[in-house]
Amino acid sequence: MADLEIGNVKEVYNKILASLNEYYGKMFENLVFEMLKLKIIDFGQKSVAKWWHKGEEIDVLAYNNNKMIAFEVKWKDLSFKEAKGILRDLERKLDKVDFDGEKECYIIAKSIEGKEKLKALDLMDLEKLIIF
Repeated sequence: MADLEIGNVKEVYNKILASLNEYYGKMFENLVFEMLKLKIIDFGQKSVAKWWHKGEEIDVLAYNNNKMIAFEVKWKDLSFKEAKGILRDLERKLDKVDFDGEKECYIIAKSIEGKEKLKALDLMDLEKLIIF
């Protein structure tokens, strides 16, 4: 506010613009979390949570007694290579979560290049998310 009051509008605008994607990313993650919590996206989950352990993080975990699904949420356009790398990393992190049931991983991103070729991978982009 102080910068705006003294007329530094351009500087304030540039600061906001620089952090806008980070803000959108956090809000997109919150949206996915709430959609899972309210079962707008329904995988049969009984609980939804975030997970952290020794510097590792899983954006969203949805689980019931038999199944746990980990979600990596990205507010960016992912290439095929990036999506595969993120999925491998998510699987590695999910292996660290103590759970006896079935485990699955999903990526939810703004968009995913070549998503039609990636049928074997569990992916969801903004377009598919809107369908829910």
